[in-house]
Amino acid sequence: MKNKIVLLGYINYDPNDVEDKKFTPMNNKFAGKAIPDMNGIIVQANIISMVLDGDYIHKMPKWVAWLMAIVIGWVHMSLFIRYYLESHIWFHLVAKLAQLFSVIFFAYVGIFIFDKFEVKLDMKYTLYVIALAVDVIYFYEAFVGWLHRKYGYQTIFGHHHNPLEHATQHTNDHHKHETTTNESSTHEHH
Repeated sequence: MKNKIVLLGYINYDPNDVEDKKFTPMNNKFAGKAIPDMNGIIVQANIISMVLDGDYIHKMPKWVAWLMAIVIGWVHMSLFIRYYLESHIWFHLVAKLAQLFSVIFFAYVGIFIFDKFEVKLDMKYTLYVIALAVDVIYFYEAFVGWLHRKYGYQTIFGHHHNPLEHATQHTNDHHKHETTTNESSTHEHH
């Protein structure tokens, strides 16, 4: 027994006997109400085996997760704002679909990196940023609309906030241009 590790513990193979059983990723039922699938002593044996083999799960530093969230959030916001200003009528549908696909894609990227490289990359900040991006644009639009009405703040979001205000402003500008042009023509004839 020299250079050996001996573990003593309770093992049972009855799936309905849950005494000293733990949930593991190998559980047949990964969602909903499941029963624990692995005896505690086997979990301990796996931990010891991983330590002896140096087979660790590496965790990326928190700053990497924040950096990814900032960069991916910036890219999403840039594309969403551009599309919002150019194609406002379809924006909500397209943006929500893009958010859905982005969340699925980046969740998959996190799982893929963990599975292939045994590196745990915390993707939750990135997923939060993607999920909130459109709502942040709507909040900003409402805020600058309020600033515009209250203080005359000029913004590229102004005409999206109140289409009637934009139409009225456009009509007034067109009317002023016609009036100025007619006055110039009148002065030239005299």
